[in-house]
Amino acid sequence: MRAAALALVVALAGPCAAAPGVNGAAACQPPYAVGFKVVRFGSMNVGVWYPTTDDESDIDYAKNVKGRARKDGPIDSCASFPLVVFSHGFSGCGTQIVYLTEELARRGYVVAAPDHKDALCSVTGKGSFHSIKTDQSFFEPNKWDERTHADRRDDLERTIDGMLDSSEFKRAIAPGKIGLVGHSLGGYDVLGLAGGWESWTDRRVGAVVAMSPYATPFMVKNRMSAIRVPVMYQGAQWDIGITPYLRGDRGAFGLSNAPKYYVELKAGGHLEWTNMPCGSDRVARCLGSKSNPRLIDEYAIAFLDRYLKGDSAALSRLDGQGLAAFRQELRK
Repeated sequence: MRAAALALVVALAGPCAAAPGVNGAAACQPPYAVGFKVVRFGSMNVGVWYPTTDDESDIDYAKNVKGRARKDGPIDSCASFPLVVFSHGFSGCGTQIVYLTEELARRGYVVAAPDHKDALCSVTGKGSFHSIKTDQSFFEPNKWDERTHADRRDDLERTIDGMLDSSEFKRAIAPGKIGLVGHSLGGYDVLGLAGGWESWTDRRVGAVVAMSPYATPFMVKNRMSAIRVPVMYQGAQWDIGITPYLRGDRGAFGLSNAPKYYVELKAGGHLEWTNMPCGSDRVARCLGSKSNPRLIDEYAIAFLDRYLKGDSAALSRLDGQGLAAFRQELRK
């Protein structure tokens, strides 16, 4: 299983420049073995994936959510790695898309994924059923403003600050290299921190991957042009509630500043960016047999390699094959 996972990552990654070592240590390259642990910032649980020096082993994050990582393994100190923070969709949790969060660590990222208060599952593997609701209706984006789901903004800021201040992780995080990834309501969160809402803007953010994001509040409030970091939007043909608002010159992609990217999966619905497409398969098996999870990873990781690692050749790996649509605009 480990060999299959490593072979897949190498195939997706292609040649990769070595990351600079910490304290002048010899540089090292992906694929890395993956470590996973749960940390707490205040009362919030955060799942963290990272390169480790220990061997991986099979891990069940929850029932039917299976991967391969060393639980609580030591952090690999051979390099410093970009930090990626993942924001889950409404009622999801930090382990919502382990086929991406785990693979990001294998490719040389530290990934932190908090459980927001609406989470019905958990990075701890124990779900919590409770009443949840959005601050405003998804059908009334004109009523959304900077106060809407500010608690999620606070969770992401607490996660970034906590990771950068952590005695355990701060030495492993490359200075000034922070990216955000979010799905659905989490996509709203990460666009907000990238400039969608002025009071949310975090200047430390260098790149955003917005997966079927709820972007319409920023569109109706004419805030898309305020987002000034590179953005990749991902949608799907059957994601009829959100993807139509991403497409075209008047969609979120068209209204965004360059550099910007649009990826549309063949078939697939709104839950394509969850563990559901993998079923009970472990990550390596899923990525080897399911095209949409593989493409989600391939495009997101190449984008982050380009804008967080400075790998100018990363995007040359992407040609749109296997997608329903692929657009990119590098500059105005």
